[in-house]
Amino acid sequence: MSDVHFEDIAVGEGFSAGPYLLTKDEMITFATQYDPRPFHIDEAAAAQTMFAGLIASSAHTFAIAQALAFKWDPPLAMIAGLGIDEMRLPAPARPGDELSLVSTLIEKRESSKPDRGVAKFHTVLRNAADQIVLEYKLPCCSHAGPSFRGRRRRNPESRGLDATERIPRVTTTPLDSGFALRAPRNDGSGNQSNTCAGPLECVLSEPFSLA
Repeated sequence: MSDVHFEDIAVGEGFSAGPYLLTKDEMITFATQYDPRPFHIDEAAAAQTMFAGLIASSAHTFAIAQALAFKWDPPLAMIAGLGIDEMRLPAPARPGDELSLVSTLIEKRESSKPDRGVAKFHTVLRNAADQIVLEYKLPCCSHAGPSFRGRRRRNPESRGLDATERIPRVTTTPLDSGFALRAPRNDGSGNQSNTCAGPLECVLSEPFSLA
């Protein structure tokens, strides 16, 4: 079966995967290499903390969510992720937890490029007690199918744009968490400019632009 393209999935639709059994040995092995805090790797030390036992590293929990996301069958025709928004860890993941993932499309928009679109998913990872151990929103760039690309090329006005209008590219501005899209500025002469005002203002700009 072919991949799921941008136009194939509607807002409100999504998928689920799991369960994934989280073992103590896996938790300790991962955290020993990437996040060696006592409450991730040392049972005795973890018992004396507010967690009262071993808990998984947040990086490990996110890695499990990503592994489950790739079980989407048929897979989403994704080009790349564009960031992670509003990540939360309401409850810790612990040894023996069986983790299940639900990911739902909450927003989508056409791109300035005819062969792709931008989709945002709300992803939730829960344990068997239905406690949320990880939650985040992930905007990603996804391939469009051939028929959709052909329609976009034949009918640029389908997006409410004149056929000769140049769709301005966007840049991104780092915030306290995540990124905000920023349209190119007008330089005062009627021409749009992609020049950054400061070294941190523009992250994605010409000539590299996924979306």
